[in-house]
Amino acid sequence: MQAVLVIVVWQLFPTWGLAGALAAVVLGYAIPVGWASRLVAKHWQHASSKTHVFRDLRHVAKRDWKFASVQVGTLLNASVEIWIAGIVLTSIDTSMFGAAQRLSMLVALPMTALQIVFSPTISRLAVSDDPKKMQRVLRTGATMATGATMLVALPLLVAPGPILRI
Repeated sequence: MQAVLVIVVWQLFPTWGLAGALAAVVLGYAIPVGWASRLVAKHWQHASSKTHVFRDLRHVAKRDWKFASVQVGTLLNASVEIWIAGIVLTSIDTSMFGAAQRLSMLVALPMTALQIVFSPTISRLAVSDDPKKMQRVLRTGATMATGATMLVALPLLVAPGPILRI
């Protein structure tokens, strides 16, 4: 939805510029989240909640601060690099750098997704007494990850300029 709304703003209201694109992204996020929230609230309205949001937030932050710091660091790393590029490069070069950086993150996406899905399976198979089955699963996962990564990476390798311009 975000991409569709950005394209609509880009095509129908090009004078809105960055503000219009940001508004489209926010709206494209808020609509599905609001819709999903209503569905969930309707489905679980019979369940009472005894949670305390701020107390629970403090508890989670205290317990999972290492994970949160890695996530914030990763986000800041990507953002700060673009900010530095904006200081050093021209606006067009900064735009190309940002696009290239985001596209390169897409290359790692299949590997990350498979890692999340395969980790529990591999953990269960590691304690079992069937190493051949685990080997088959690992080979299948590696093949799938390589294929998906190549599917994303191949266009970037063959025609990087046109893809970045888009």
